[in-house]
Amino acid sequence: MISFLETYDMHTGQRDTVRMYSRIIEAPLWLPDGDTLLYSSLGRLWLYSISRDEEHLLDTGSCRGCVNDYVLSRDGKTLYFNNIPLAPNDWSSFIHVMPLDGSAPPRLLIPETPSYAHSISPKGDLYFSGNRKNIRDEMDVFVLPADGGKEVLLTDGVGYNDAPDIMPDGSRIWFCSTRGGDGMQLWTMAPDGSDRQEITHSDHDCWYPHISPDGKTVIYLCVPRQEQINNSELIHVEASIRALSIADPAQDRELFRFNGGQCTINSSSWSPDSRFFAFVSYRE
Repeated sequence: MISFLETYDMHTGQRDTVRMYSRIIEAPLWLPDGDTLLYSSLGRLWLYSISRDEEHLLDTGSCRGCVNDYVLSRDGKTLYFNNIPLAPNDWSSFIHVMPLDGSAPPRLLIPETPSYAHSISPKGDLYFSGNRKNIRDEMDVFVLPADGGKEVLLTDGVGYNDAPDIMPDGSRIWFCSTRGGDGMQLWTMAPDGSDRQEITHSDHDCWYPHISPDGKTVIYLCVPRQEQINNSELIHVEASIRALSIADPAQDRELFRFNGGQCTINSSSWSPDSRFFAFVSYRE
């Protein structure tokens, strides 16, 4: 499999290939410096400088099963990431935390599994998806309070609820869910899990809503309706990335089509200025 690290310019509609890899890379995350992208590959986390065209490993200590779910603190100094310590396809994913500069080793933050880090609120609460029933086709959204309290369930076990992303002002959570019975669609809810509202009503499955830093736009992955909702099967499929206006979600447009999957934009990949986003496309 060949991976192409690409960027998309929301102003001009231009796609640019940043780098090509003869291995699978996943879920680029743009760092606050505007030049560095973090992504996962071969069970490790990597940092890539666009201007210098240089890639190097991030030292994650004994965590050698890093997967494509990670998020930075609002100040860009702390990384929350997932590690699968057993077989490559094992579902036992744990959330770890470490300083991005590598000044301290990772520590286990959430020992319950599976758990997948997705978003940080303005006050530092960690929003993540997880399963506490050991049922493959179910997932829920949780929050771990910044004050060190216990995790709080925000959805109610109805359907597959995944990929929470909180608005920059902390007002709403966007997530994807099958709870409406019409496939995977985009939903929003209040930070405490109340007032759930379905946003998209597509005949395709809609995954991974990511809110631009300016709070104006959501991009998401759109794929043909899947018989099995487990997103691990979404690898190298015909897909598209769409964008909708948060002020008027009816303004929903396709940006482009490509070969991709759940590794394409699993983590938020917006540039700090909200002009670009990064993604990965795949070819055999």
